[in-house]
Amino acid sequence: MNSLAFWFGAVFVLFCAILLVRAIRKLGLARRSRSWPTVPGRIDSVRLWGSRRVDGEMREVEHLAVDFRYSFQGRTHRGTAPALYTVVYPRTVEWARRFEAGADVEVHVDPDRPARAVLVPGLHPEKPYSDVILAASGLVLGLALVGSAWTGLLT
Repeated sequence: MNSLAFWFGAVFVLFCAILLVRAIRKLGLARRSRSWPTVPGRIDSVRLWGSRRVDGEMREVEHLAVDFRYSFQGRTHRGTAPALYTVVYPRTVEWARRFEAGADVEVHVDPDRPARAVLVPGLHPEKPYSDVILAASGLVLGLALVGSAWTGLLT
Protein backbone atom coordinates (compact mmCIF):
# COMPACT_ATOMS: atom_id res chain seq x y z
CA MET A 1 0.00 0.00 0.00
CA ASN A 2 1.20 3.48 -0.88
CA SER A 3 0.48 5.27 2.39
CA LEU A 4 1.18 8.78 1.06
CA ALA A 5 -1.33 8.36 -1.79
CA PHE A 6 -3.81 6.71 0.60
CA TRP A 7 -3.71 9.53 3.15
CA PHE A 8 -3.73 12.23 0.50
CA GLY A 9 -6.77 10.54 -1.08
CA ALA A 10 -8.50 10.17 2.29
CA VAL A 11 -8.08 13.86 3.08
CA PHE A 12 -9.26 14.74 -0.43
CA VAL A 13 -12.34 12.51 0.01
CA LEU A 14 -13.18 14.24 3.29
CA PHE A 15 -12.71 17.68 1.72
CA CYS A 16 -14.91 16.81 -1.27
CA ALA A 17 -17.57 15.24 0.96
CA ILE A 18 -17.80 18.49 2.94
CA LEU A 19 -18.01 20.48 -0.29
CA LEU A 20 -20.73 18.16 -1.59
CA VAL A 21 -22.85 18.54 1.54
CA ARG A 22 -22.49 22.33 1.37
CA ALA A 23 -23.33 22.36 -2.35
CA ILE A 24 -26.48 20.28 -1.80
CA ARG A 25 -27.60 22.57 1.04
CA LYS A 26 -26.96 25.65 -1.07
CA LEU A 27 -28.87 24.09 -3.96
CA GLY A 28 -31.91 23.59 -1.73
CA LEU A 29 -31.60 27.11 -0.33
CA ALA A 30 -31.42 28.59 -3.83
CA ARG A 31 -34.53 26.66 -4.87
CA ARG A 32 -36.43 27.84 -1.79
CA SER A 33 -35.33 31.44 -2.35
CA ARG A 34 -37.73 31.68 -5.30
CA SER A 35 -40.63 31.59 -2.85
CA TRP A 36 -39.18 33.94 -0.23
CA PRO A 37 -41.24 37.06 0.48
CA THR A 38 -40.09 40.29 -1.09
CA VAL A 39 -39.69 43.67 0.56
CA PRO A 40 -38.52 47.04 -0.75
CA GLY A 41 -34.84 47.80 -0.33
CA ARG A 42 -32.20 50.28 -1.38
CA ILE A 43 -28.73 49.79 -2.86
CA ASP A 44 -26.09 51.54 -0.75
CA SER A 45 -23.06 50.75 -2.89
CA VAL A 46 -21.91 48.72 -5.86
CA ARG A 47 -18.27 47.92 -6.50
CA LEU A 48 -16.54 45.97 -9.23
CA TRP A 49 -13.20 44.42 -8.26
CA GLY A 50 -10.70 41.92 -9.57
CA SER A 51 -8.62 42.69 -12.64
CA ARG A 52 -9.41 41.26 -16.04
CA ARG A 53 -8.26 42.20 -19.54
CA VAL A 54 -11.21 43.71 -21.41
CA ASP A 55 -10.80 45.20 -24.88
CA GLY A 56 -7.02 45.22 -24.52
CA GLU A 57 -6.81 46.95 -21.14
CA MET A 58 -6.93 45.81 -17.52
CA ARG A 59 -10.18 46.68 -15.77
CA GLU A 60 -11.71 45.98 -12.38
CA VAL A 61 -14.69 43.88 -13.52
CA GLU A 62 -14.13 40.26 -12.41
CA HIS A 63 -16.27 40.29 -9.23
CA LEU A 64 -19.18 42.29 -7.89
CA ALA A 65 -19.81 43.60 -4.38
CA VAL A 66 -23.28 44.98 -3.62
CA ASP A 67 -24.36 46.45 -0.29
CA PHE A 68 -28.06 46.95 0.26
CA ARG A 69 -30.48 47.50 3.12
CA TYR A 70 -34.03 46.43 3.73
CA SER A 71 -36.57 46.16 6.55
CA PHE A 72 -38.32 42.93 7.46
CA GLN A 73 -40.77 42.52 10.33
CA GLY A 74 -39.81 45.87 11.81
CA ARG A 75 -36.04 45.32 11.80
CA THR A 76 -33.54 46.87 9.42
CA HIS A 77 -31.00 44.53 7.85
CA ARG A 78 -28.03 44.90 5.53
CA GLY A 79 -27.26 42.50 2.73
CA THR A 80 -24.21 41.88 0.58
CA ALA A 81 -25.17 38.91 -1.59
CA PRO A 82 -26.80 39.82 -4.88
CA ALA A 83 -27.49 36.09 -5.43
CA LEU A 84 -26.87 32.71 -3.80
CA TYR A 85 -24.27 31.94 -6.44
CA THR A 86 -21.06 33.63 -7.48
CA VAL A 87 -21.48 36.32 -10.10
CA VAL A 88 -18.45 36.72 -12.40
CA TYR A 89 -17.58 38.69 -15.51
CA PRO A 90 -19.30 39.57 -17.83
CA ARG A 91 -22.44 39.32 -15.72
CA THR A 92 -20.81 41.54 -13.06
CA VAL A 93 -20.83 44.51 -15.42
CA GLU A 94 -24.47 43.93 -16.35
CA TRP A 95 -25.48 43.66 -12.69
CA ALA A 96 -23.46 46.75 -11.72
CA ARG A 97 -25.58 48.72 -14.20
CA ARG A 98 -28.77 47.03 -13.02
CA PHE A 99 -28.11 47.64 -9.31
CA GLU A 100 -26.83 51.21 -9.19
CA ALA A 101 -26.10 52.86 -5.83
CA GLY A 102 -29.19 54.66 -4.53
CA ALA A 103 -31.60 52.53 -6.57
CA ASP A 104 -34.73 51.08 -5.03
CA VAL A 105 -34.85 47.30 -5.40
CA GLU A 106 -36.96 44.32 -4.51
CA VAL A 107 -35.22 42.17 -1.89
CA HIS A 108 -36.00 38.46 -1.44
CA VAL A 109 -35.78 37.67 2.29
CA ASP A 110 -35.39 34.26 3.93
CA PRO A 111 -38.32 34.26 6.39
CA ASP A 112 -36.55 31.70 8.61
CA ARG A 113 -33.41 33.83 8.79
CA PRO A 114 -34.27 37.45 7.88
CA ALA A 115 -30.63 38.52 7.92
CA ARG A 116 -30.21 36.41 4.76
CA ALA A 117 -31.52 38.05 1.61
CA VAL A 118 -30.74 38.30 -2.10
CA LEU A 119 -31.61 40.55 -4.98
CA VAL A 120 -31.82 37.71 -7.52
CA PRO A 121 -33.32 34.46 -6.18
CA GLY A 122 -32.93 30.94 -7.53
CA LEU A 123 -30.20 28.87 -9.11
CA HIS A 124 -27.49 30.05 -11.48
CA PRO A 125 -29.27 30.23 -14.85
CA GLU A 126 -26.45 28.71 -16.95
CA LYS A 127 -24.98 26.18 -14.53
CA PRO A 128 -27.39 25.40 -11.70
CA TYR A 129 -25.71 22.16 -10.59
CA SER A 130 -22.04 23.00 -11.17
CA ASP A 131 -21.01 22.98 -7.49
CA VAL A 132 -22.69 19.60 -6.89
CA ILE A 133 -21.13 18.11 -10.04
CA LEU A 134 -17.65 19.42 -9.18
CA ALA A 135 -17.77 18.17 -5.58
CA ALA A 136 -19.18 14.77 -6.59
CA SER A 137 -16.49 14.39 -9.28
CA GLY A 138 -13.79 15.18 -6.73
CA LEU A 139 -15.29 12.66 -4.33
CA VAL A 140 -15.22 9.92 -6.99
CA LEU A 141 -11.64 10.82 -7.92
CA GLY A 142 -10.57 10.75 -4.26
CA LEU A 143 -12.24 7.38 -3.69
CA ALA A 144 -10.47 5.99 -6.77
CA LEU A 145 -7.14 7.25 -5.40
CA VAL A 146 -7.80 5.71 -1.97
CA GLY A 147 -8.86 2.41 -3.56
CA SER A 148 -5.85 2.32 -5.86
CA ALA A 149 -3.47 3.07 -3.01
CA TRP A 150 -5.13 0.49 -0.72
CA THR A 151 -5.02 -2.32 -3.28
CA GLY A 152 -1.46 -1.59 -4.29
CA LEU A 153 -2.18 -0.32 -7.81
CA LEU A 154 -0.17 2.77 -6.84
CA THR A 155 3.29 1.94 -5.59
